[in-house]
Amino acid sequence: MRDGLLNKWRYRGPHSDLMAVVFIDLDHFKRVNDTHGHATGDEVLRAFAMSVQRAIRTTDKLVRWGGEEFLIVCLGTSGTEAHGLAEKLRAAMPNQIWPCGQQMTASFGVTALQPGEDIGEAIKRADSALYGAKANGRNCVLSA
Repeated sequence: MRDGLLNKWRYRGPHSDLMAVVFIDLDHFKRVNDTHGHATGDEVLRAFAMSVQRAIRTTDKLVRWGGEEFLIVCLGTSGTEAHGLAEKLRAAMPNQIWPCGQQMTASFGVTALQPGEDIGEAIKRADSALYGAKANGRNCVLSA
């Protein structure tokens, strides 16, 4: 599936100068599965995906990347705009009621594609920013 998405986004067309990638990881998600079971963990993932889907534009694409990691590809979006989106998503999480009954947070890595860059390189950079956000204490947004 990843390869198919990467191939689809490799050609962005003539009106797609701007594109940003937001990588998201739910913080301490393993604790949810260990404490409440995988069925509740799956409910948390669905609730998170639905809340993100409601907050993004129809032109943005949300993909579950693996485990508790998600990727948003934002067409026509600068890195600054994507950082703002990620911060909005992060700030909304404590206000949500989660199926596990505990507060959830997430870490975010954000980047914008550079001219002529392959989306795979941007995804790697966003992934590195995500790990930087987790290393900085989680529950934050880091841009690269």
